[in-house]
Amino acid sequence: MDLLMNGLLMTATLFAGGYCWVLARRVRQLKSLDSGLGGAIVTLTRQVELARTTLEEARSASRDTRHDLAQLVAKADGAAGQLRLLIAAAPLPQPAPPAVEPAPPPAAAAAEPAPVVPIRPVPRAPEPRAELRAPETHAPEPQVAEIPKPRALAPVENPLRRKDPEPAPAHSEDDILEALSALAGGR
Repeated sequence: MDLLMNGLLMTATLFAGGYCWVLARRVRQLKSLDSGLGGAIVTLTRQVELARTTLEEARSASRDTRHDLAQLVAKADGAAGQLRLLIAAAPLPQPAPPAVEPAPPPAAAAAEPAPVVPIRPVPRAPEPRAELRAPETHAPEPQVAEIPKPRALAPVENPLRRKDPEPAPAHSEDDILEALSALAGGR
């Protein structure tokens, strides 16, 4: 009986050693930087670094653009204020006096031309300078068209985010061995 037990124990030991040898070979292939999981990790690391640099460039570009837009908005506000002052300071157009037409000459005097009397313009008082004159309070302020606010962009789906939920971690030794054999191509 001892001989049979020793034989079974020796067979189980050889089987366990062979299984460990196969597992060691598959784990070595899995860690390979060329084709295994190590290569996938290296590739993903490079892609993450590339995404980080692209994100930093986009952030700096958006900061520069935001700064430029703030300067342009400040200039536009200043120009709008100046335009409001100029519009308020502009004199209102005076209605032109009706033109006086000379009466038609009598039929007897139609042969001789009537003397032409030039109409002289009425002298006006000089206008005060626009910077010194206060805006008139009774004139309504001109209506400025409101600029529509930009719409928010639709959210872009992140291509780096996983679409499938991550599987729950294995808790038992059998689950771990099953996962390793599936990774190594056992199933």
